[in-house]
Amino acid sequence: MTYEWSFGDLTCYKEYEGQVDVVSGIPWTLTATDGAYSASDFSTVVVSYSAGDPFIAFADLTKANIEGWVEEALDVDAIKLGLDAKVTEQQNPTTENLPTPW
Repeated sequence: MTYEWSFGDLTCYKEYEGQVDVVSGIPWTLTATDGAYSASDFSTVVVSYSAGDPFIAFADLTKANIEGWVEEALDVDAIKLGLDAKVTEQQNPTTENLPTPW
């Protein structure tokens, strides 16, 4: 199983605690892929900044920075287990949709 993070547009305060473009919300998607099968989960992580905390200017942010913040805020192992179960269900379905019998 391979996993890949993707991120949408970041929500930022224009000015906050003496800094500009301070990230406050990170929309994320984590996709698990196994061959032709894949499943995704998504949400938004809320992050906060306090004056004096380490700060990275918006223009200097990297995907690795954002990924680190998201992974710190989430139970990534639990999310991956859920995605694994969804992929396994696709590979070996335990349910099916049937038309009504009338």
